[in-house]
Amino acid sequence: GNISLGYDGFIKNNNKIFTHSKSINSLNSFNLLGGCDISKKKRDLFFKIYKKPVFDNIDISLSKLKPYLVILSTPTDTHLNCVKILSKYKFIKILVCEKPLSNNLEEAKKIIEICKEKKIKLFVNYFRISDPSTQMLKKIFVKKTDIFGSLYYSRGYFNNCSHYFNLFENIFGKFKGGKIIGNYKKYKKNDFLFNFYAKFGNAIIFFFYKNNKFDQFKFDIFYGQNRLKYRKNGRLILNIKNNRPIKQIKNLANIYQLNVYKELLKFLDKKNYYLCSGKDALKTINNMYKILNDKKI
Repeated sequence: GNISLGYDGFIKNNNKIFTHSKSINSLNSFNLLGGCDISKKKRDLFFKIYKKPVFDNIDISLSKLKPYLVILSTPTDTHLNCVKILSKYKFIKILVCEKPLSNNLEEAKKIIEICKEKKIKLFVNYFRISDPSTQMLKKIFVKKTDIFGSLYYSRGYFNNCSHYFNLFENIFGKFKGGKIIGNYKKYKKNDFLFNFYAKFGNAIIFFFYKNNKFDQFKFDIFYGQNRLKYRKNGRLILNIKNNRPIKQIKNLANIYQLNVYKELLKFLDKKNYYLCSGKDALKTINNMYKILNDKKI
C-alpha cells in the first residue's frame, strides 16, 4: 500500500516522511532488511528505491531475513491470515500493523490473542497518537465541558474514520455512545459510509462522510468562546477565540510516519512513549461496532 512505500518513494527531502519504508531507512537505530509483496510492480519499485532484498512470499522473506520487527501493511481483510503466518517465527518480537486491526471484531480479537500467546508486542498504526500535537490537545481539553465538534471523513468508516475515532478517544476520553444519523452506504467489501454522532468524555462529535476518493482531513471543535481548527492532515492546527487565532498548535505532520518509529525507539529504550497498542486498537473497533449494532447493519 501507499503507506508502506508509495506516498514518498521518490521524495528525497527528509523533512517529508510519510511511509514505513522511508521512516525505517531514515533512522540509524533501525536496519531496513527487506520487503515482501505479491505485486511485481511494487517489488521492483521497492528495490529501485532502497536496494534491499524483496520477495513475493511471506514465509521465504521471513526465513531469509529473520526480522525482530515486522510491519504488516496488507489489505485489512488479510491481517489475520498474515498474523497466523508471522506467529510461527520466534524471532519476531514486535509487530506494527496497519489500521484498522480488522473490520471484523472477532478477527481483531483473534489477532490480539495470537500476539499475546506468541509474546509479540503489537502496535497499530494510528500515527496521530505519536504526533506531539495530540498530547497538547489533551491538555487543552482535560477539564473542559460542553465540547462540540464536526468532522468530515471519506474512504470508509473503518478504513479512514477509525483514525479520528481513535484520536478522539485519546484526546477526550472514554467513548460513551453514539448513533447513526440517516441512511448508510456500503464502501467496498466490508466497510460503510454514514453520518453519525459519538460522545467521548465531555465531547459530542458529529461525523459526516464525503463520498469521494480523497481524504477529507479536517474537523472543528467548539468549547466556550473558543474553536479548534484542524486542517491539512494536521499540518495546520489553530486555537481560535472570537474569530482570532490565539495559538498555533505545534505538530510534526510532515513526518507523521517517522513519529511512530521515534516513539517505538522510546518503547525499546523503556521510556515513556505514545503509540496505539493492540489493546487500544481493539477498543476502538469494539466501540465503533457499538454504533453499527445500534443500527443493526
